[in-house]
Amino acid sequence: HLASILREQGRLPDAERLLQDFVNQFRGMNDELYMDGVGYLADILMQRKFYTKAEMLSRKALEEKLRVFGPHHHQVVKSMLQLASIAVSQKLYDESEEHLRGVLSKVVDSYGADTVDSAAAYHMLAQCTYQSNRLAEAKPMLEKALVLRTRLCGPDHPATLDTRALQAEMLVRERKFREAEVLMANIYRMRAKSYGEEHHGCLTSMGALSDLLRDMRREDDADEMERRIITVGRNLLRYTKIDKFRSLAWITTFLSRRDHLLDKAAMFLAKAYIVFKEKLGSEHELTVMTKAQLAEIIDKVKWIGSNALEQAQIFNSSTQFGVAEVMYKQAYSISKLVSPETDHKPLAQGLADALFGQGKVQEAKTIMRAAGLSRKGMKQ
Repeated sequence: HLASILREQGRLPDAERLLQDFVNQFRGMNDELYMDGVGYLADILMQRKFYTKAEMLSRKALEEKLRVFGPHHHQVVKSMLQLASIAVSQKLYDESEEHLRGVLSKVVDSYGADTVDSAAAYHMLAQCTYQSNRLAEAKPMLEKALVLRTRLCGPDHPATLDTRALQAEMLVRERKFREAEVLMANIYRMRAKSYGEEHHGCLTSMGALSDLLRDMRREDDADEMERRIITVGRNLLRYTKIDKFRSLAWITTFLSRRDHLLDKAAMFLAKAYIVFKEKLGSEHELTVMTKAQLAEIIDKVKWIGSNALEQAQIFNSSTQFGVAEVMYKQAYSISKLVSPETDHKPLAQGLADALFGQGKVQEAKTIMRAAGLSRKGMKQ
């Protein structure tokens, strides 16, 4: 249970260490609780993208379950579903299909076709065939998963909503945008009602809906949805609760991948980086991930600033000098935050050039002195 809480908070290394201690302490036990712990550890490894370790652990668990419980036990089905999920995560769809068809055969023989495990297998088969560009095969699989999950779990269960989300993806690929929008909006409302807008699942729905609205050329509606995501992010930064860090990390990734949000992304990610570093430490994967995202944003901002400065100097454009100033200021301030040990002289020089071009001589000299590019009192 504690590992589950840590996972929900986004503290995957801590959850992994806890589960590894559990597995080491109770190694050799053949009860279902121990097997569930091993399976959960494999899930964490898969989420951290340690696919080889996750697969080896899951295969070893499958062998042990076959020996202890026999081929038709539900624990064996669990391991086969997990191996299929690991394969899907690596886009090994043929391998995943092989596992899933084996799961369906075992489940139908042992428990009948109408089970939660059958629904999971149909959902993943729909994923595999859809991602392999076999939409005609994917749709009946998805329909079976949806019918089973709705009946067995309920219409607002997370698993049912996941299948609905996959259905919306298929509708988008078929360019049935209006149907996809209605479905995505319903998923968003149900997740918001159940978990609140700060939950990462709800944020995922908001992000998918904003991207769809932009594809439909409904820029104002897309902008409004993105504003709501950013507002949620600012609230998360204000309270800095560790149990919301998974959601905060989702927002940093969302912003960093959308160039039209570059001006908002830079400072937001800088603040998130500070929070992660202070709360989790500089070596934590969320801190490292956000630092890498910031480095990419700095490169983009620097490129825009450099182009603007070049245009400003060629055409003596005050507007372009202003753009260059904004871009270089952003890149310079964030670079100092992320890498304080570096002097960042090229950025300081670019900012100073943009300031000189606008007649802001004293401000430019201050920047140059701070970066060690000139001595106090030195004539321009």
